[in-house]
Amino acid sequence: MEEYKVIWETLKAKNVSDWMTKSEAQKKFNKLKNEKVLKTVWAELIYSPLDEESGDEELVIDSFTRNVVTIMGKKMVV
Repeated sequence: MEEYKVIWETLKAKNVSDWMTKSEAQKKFNKLKNEKVLKTVWAELIYSPLDEESGDEELVIDSFTRNVVTIMGKKMVV
């Protein structure tokens, strides 16, 4: 069952993936975490059981945050 998603934010937008399997979500999260050109400010790998008994329960499995600095009026992820 597809119960995982990735939420991430760049300097321009907040993004949410579709529901996916654990391995697909982990692959997406790792790609954002290890990107060569830093664009992602923060990301979270989320587990959310999709059964009716769990309600809207969500658990953050992994996350990261990068610093944002302003240089000459332009924001940059470092």
